[in-house]
Amino acid sequence: MAVVDTLRSVRHWSVAMRRALARNWHLWSTALLAAMIRLPGVFHGLPYVRHPDEPVNYEVVHSMVVRRSPLPGFYDYPSLQYTVQAVVHAAYATFARLFGQGSLTGLDMPPGGLGTNFTNSPGAWIAARLVTVCAAALGVALVAHLAARLSGSRSWGVVAGVLAAVSRIGITTGAVITPDALAGTTATAVVVLLVHRFTATVEAPSRRWTVLTGSCLGLAVGAKYNNVLLLILVAATVALLPASRRPTRAGIALLIGVSIGVGLLTTPGAILDVSTFTGNVRSVLDHYGTGHVGAEGNTLTTNLRFLRDSDPLAAVLAAVAVVGAVAQRRRAVGIVAGWVVVYFLAISAVTVRFDRNLTPVLGSLAVLAALGAQQLWRLLRATYDAGDHRSLRRAAAGVLVIALVVPAGVSQVDLAARAVRRAGGAHLATSAAWLGDRIPAGTSVLLDAYSPWVDTTTADVSYSRGLAIPSVAELEQFDTVVLTRSGWGRFLGLADQYPAEAARVMRLRADACRLDRYSEGTAYWIEVLRLDCST
Repeated sequence: MAVVDTLRSVRHWSVAMRRALARNWHLWSTALLAAMIRLPGVFHGLPYVRHPDEPVNYEVVHSMVVRRSPLPGFYDYPSLQYTVQAVVHAAYATFARLFGQGSLTGLDMPPGGLGTNFTNSPGAWIAARLVTVCAAALGVALVAHLAARLSGSRSWGVVAGVLAAVSRIGITTGAVITPDALAGTTATAVVVLLVHRFTATVEAPSRRWTVLTGSCLGLAVGAKYNNVLLLILVAATVALLPASRRPTRAGIALLIGVSIGVGLLTTPGAILDVSTFTGNVRSVLDHYGTGHVGAEGNTLTTNLRFLRDSDPLAAVLAAVAVVGAVAQRRRAVGIVAGWVVVYFLAISAVTVRFDRNLTPVLGSLAVLAALGAQQLWRLLRATYDAGDHRSLRRAAAGVLVIALVVPAGVSQVDLAARAVRRAGGAHLATSAAWLGDRIPAGTSVLLDAYSPWVDTTTADVSYSRGLAIPSVAELEQFDTVVLTRSGWGRFLGLADQYPAEAARVMRLRADACRLDRYSEGTAYWIEVLRLDCST
């Protein structure tokens, strides 16, 4: 009898699972697509690592596990990503030790620069990147859910999920050890909960909704400081709700209290390591306010270009959705659009600009895009159902759709394909091998911070820390200098902003003898310069 009951339970569970999968096909299918697109990036270039932030974040996580401390001691980013990654890193180290793959200290990184580093433990790196892939895939599922709710169709939810999955910025940030994918997913979760409250048929918000929204808000800020702008969205949503459906004052206090509590829980250094935390945060604010060489100024227009170069189709369709929402007075859609506009303008008001800073709104942009596509589809259907297929109305609608969607769609596919191809990372090993073969034997070499990794145990190699160009006296200690486009070479394109630095680079190139040059188009090049041309 026990066996029969067990079999019945298994059958009941399997039927329930099949029904759940069938009911939520738009969620798991788009999440799976996003994960598959991002998987090549998990193995990107290993054992070489070019992303300048990954080695920093990895070392913070590794240090937390070695010290057995919940405090990262580094707060340029909030600590949520470090906490999650530390748990995974500790688990990986435990399994590696059980299977005789080495000790925890063996997972550390050899010294290197910012341009291309090297890891002795590709497996640990893959595990850490997979955490980011999972966060990105969950974010895409949330996008599909929100679009399905607002459009009333799972099919349009799939459209939104696909657009989020093929976002170039989403692909490039979705498989690296940085907090951007996590920040985007948690921000989307807050937007989903706010839209649910706005479209709910129940009058008063439940305590469950209040606690869940506060928790997601705390997690979003704990993922990246930029997400504190979600407070504006929460306040706007509460203000736009009918009086009978707004949270009470006690409910608002609970939401704020939970968000603060969760935020402090994710970044305990804010109360347990106050001096380091405040110092790092002030440094970040100063950095974004004063500038980052090569990523500063013209922030609004540059962010618009980032958007065009990442999500052109989503941007076009989102504009259609906003126009339609205004005409139809769809306030729920206005909540989603408001988050995109408020965040975009706020992030464009600072001096420093990076494309990854747009990640928190890419999910909402994809939702708006699906709604815009739905409106265009309905326009085409309406003109077709009008009966006269030769009518001016039908022709105009067709031309409008073709003019808006086709060029942007072709561009979107091309951008996504290039991002996936780039994730192969073969160029990292190629450039590192090229440079290693050209380091002159028996000489002392100075590499700028963005040079490919060179084994410092077999050559007399020093990495420059940061972008400060060494003085003439400092350069005299070396026989050879390696110059890159991403390192000191960036000043050559910024001569108007940094005339002194550009002049020093040009003088260095003029006085030295170029031994060889490597290039990847115009985006990246390396030059090996010998300082003493008489030898």
